Amino acid sequence: MDYAREHIKLNFLHSFNSEIVVRKRNRLNFEMEKELFIQSIRLLEEIDDRGQFMAEELGLEMIHYEEKFYDVITNLFRIHYSPIQIKFIELYLSRKEINDFEGVVEVKTGKKNEKVPFDSPEDLWTVIKKYK
Repeated sequence: MDYAREHIKLNFLHSFNSEIVVRKRNRLNFEMEKELFIQSIRLLEEIDDRGQFMAEELGLEMIHYEEKFYDVITNLFRIHYSPIQIKFIELYLSRKEINDFEGVVEVKTGKKNEKVPFDSPEDLWTVIKKYK
Protein backbone atom coordinates (compact mmCIF):
# COMPACT_ATOMS: atom_id res chain seq x y z
CA MET A 1 0.00 0.00 0.00
CA ASP A 2 1.38 3.43 -0.84
CA TYR A 3 2.25 6.15 1.64
CA ALA A 4 -0.74 8.42 0.89
CA ARG A 5 -3.30 5.70 1.57
CA GLU A 6 -1.58 4.66 4.80
CA HIS A 7 -1.45 8.29 5.89
CA ILE A 8 -5.19 8.75 5.26
CA LYS A 9 -6.03 5.55 7.13
CA LEU A 10 -3.91 6.50 10.15
CA ASN A 11 -5.33 10.04 10.30
CA PHE A 12 -8.87 8.69 10.14
CA LEU A 13 -8.09 6.13 12.84
CA HIS A 14 -6.61 8.76 15.16
CA SER A 15 -9.33 11.34 14.47
CA PHE A 16 -12.40 9.11 14.64
CA ASN A 17 -11.09 6.00 16.38
CA SER A 18 -12.33 3.91 13.50
CA GLU A 19 -10.66 2.03 10.67
CA ILE A 20 -11.48 2.59 7.03
CA VAL A 21 -10.60 0.97 3.73
CA VAL A 22 -8.98 3.30 1.22
CA ARG A 23 -9.12 2.12 -2.36
CA LYS A 24 -7.42 3.59 -5.35
CA ARG A 25 -10.00 4.43 -7.96
CA ASN A 26 -9.34 4.49 -11.67
CA ARG A 27 -10.78 7.23 -13.84
CA LEU A 28 -14.50 6.92 -14.23
CA ASN A 29 -15.59 4.74 -17.12
CA PHE A 30 -17.66 7.60 -18.52
CA GLU A 31 -14.63 9.89 -18.73
CA MET A 32 -12.50 7.18 -20.32
CA GLU A 33 -15.25 6.28 -22.79
CA LYS A 34 -15.63 9.93 -23.76
CA GLU A 35 -11.89 10.40 -24.25
CA LEU A 36 -11.53 7.23 -26.33
CA PHE A 37 -14.59 8.12 -28.42
CA ILE A 38 -13.32 11.63 -29.20
CA GLN A 39 -9.87 10.30 -30.01
CA SER A 40 -11.35 7.65 -32.34
CA ILE A 41 -13.50 10.20 -34.18
CA ARG A 42 -10.49 12.47 -34.65
CA LEU A 43 -8.46 9.55 -36.01
CA LEU A 44 -11.25 8.64 -38.42
CA GLU A 45 -11.29 12.24 -39.66
CA GLU A 46 -7.50 12.15 -40.17
CA ILE A 47 -7.77 8.86 -42.06
CA ASP A 48 -10.49 10.34 -44.29
CA ASP A 49 -8.44 13.48 -44.94
CA ARG A 50 -5.41 11.37 -45.85
CA GLY A 51 -7.51 9.24 -48.21
CA GLN A 52 -8.91 12.33 -49.92
CA PHE A 53 -5.41 13.77 -50.31
CA MET A 54 -4.15 10.55 -51.85
CA ALA A 55 -7.07 10.48 -54.27
CA GLU A 56 -6.87 14.13 -55.29
CA GLU A 57 -3.11 14.74 -55.29
CA LEU A 58 -1.70 11.31 -56.09
CA GLY A 59 -4.54 9.72 -58.01
CA LEU A 60 -4.64 6.74 -55.64
CA GLU A 61 -8.07 5.44 -54.66
CA MET A 62 -7.56 3.74 -51.32
CA ILE A 63 -11.24 3.13 -50.57
CA HIS A 64 -11.05 -0.39 -52.00
CA TYR A 65 -8.32 -1.25 -49.50
CA GLU A 66 -9.75 0.68 -46.56
CA GLU A 67 -13.36 -0.47 -46.92
CA LYS A 68 -12.98 -3.56 -44.74
CA PHE A 69 -11.30 -1.51 -42.00
CA TYR A 70 -14.23 0.92 -42.03
CA ASP A 71 -16.62 -2.03 -41.87
CA VAL A 72 -14.86 -3.31 -38.74
CA ILE A 73 -14.99 0.13 -37.12
CA THR A 74 -18.67 0.50 -38.00
CA ASN A 75 -19.43 -2.94 -36.54
CA LEU A 76 -17.65 -2.02 -33.29
CA PHE A 77 -19.74 1.14 -33.08
CA ARG A 78 -22.87 -0.96 -33.67
CA ILE A 79 -21.97 -3.21 -30.77
CA HIS A 80 -21.81 -0.27 -28.39
CA TYR A 81 -24.19 2.39 -29.73
CA SER A 82 -27.88 2.48 -30.66
CA PRO A 83 -29.07 2.90 -34.27
CA ILE A 84 -29.89 6.60 -33.73
CA GLN A 85 -26.44 7.19 -32.22
CA ILE A 86 -24.86 5.45 -35.23
CA LYS A 87 -26.82 7.76 -37.56
CA PHE A 88 -25.40 10.80 -35.76
CA ILE A 89 -21.87 9.37 -35.94
CA GLU A 90 -22.27 8.75 -39.68
CA LEU A 91 -23.75 12.22 -40.19
CA TYR A 92 -20.86 13.81 -38.31
CA LEU A 93 -18.22 11.93 -40.31
CA SER A 94 -19.88 12.82 -43.62
CA ARG A 95 -20.77 16.44 -42.75
CA LYS A 96 -17.98 17.85 -44.97
CA GLU A 97 -19.74 16.39 -47.99
CA ILE A 98 -23.01 18.20 -47.20
CA ASN A 99 -22.92 21.56 -49.01
CA ASP A 100 -25.35 23.49 -46.81
CA PHE A 101 -24.34 21.99 -43.46
CA GLU A 102 -24.42 24.77 -40.84
CA GLY A 103 -22.67 23.03 -37.95
CA VAL A 104 -25.84 22.39 -35.93
CA VAL A 105 -28.34 19.54 -35.65
CA GLU A 106 -31.77 19.25 -34.12
CA VAL A 107 -32.10 16.84 -31.25
CA LYS A 108 -35.25 15.87 -29.47
CA THR A 109 -35.26 16.86 -25.82
CA GLY A 110 -38.47 15.78 -24.21
CA LYS A 111 -41.37 17.02 -26.33
CA LYS A 112 -39.46 19.69 -28.23
CA ASN A 113 -36.58 19.85 -30.68
CA GLU A 114 -33.47 21.80 -29.82
CA LYS A 115 -30.68 22.98 -32.14
CA VAL A 116 -27.25 22.08 -30.77
CA PRO A 117 -23.70 22.59 -32.07
CA PHE A 118 -22.39 19.73 -34.19
CA ASP A 119 -18.96 20.81 -35.35
CA SER A 120 -16.48 18.88 -33.19
CA PRO A 121 -16.07 15.38 -31.77
CA GLU A 122 -17.03 16.84 -28.39
CA ASP A 123 -20.29 18.13 -29.88
CA LEU A 124 -20.95 14.70 -31.37
CA TRP A 125 -20.37 13.11 -27.96
CA THR A 126 -22.86 15.49 -26.36
CA VAL A 127 -25.48 14.68 -28.99
CA ILE A 128 -25.17 10.89 -28.88
CA LYS A 129 -25.29 10.89 -25.08
CA LYS A 130 -28.74 12.53 -25.30
CA TYR A 131 -29.94 9.33 -26.99
CA LYS A 132 -28.41 6.74 -24.65
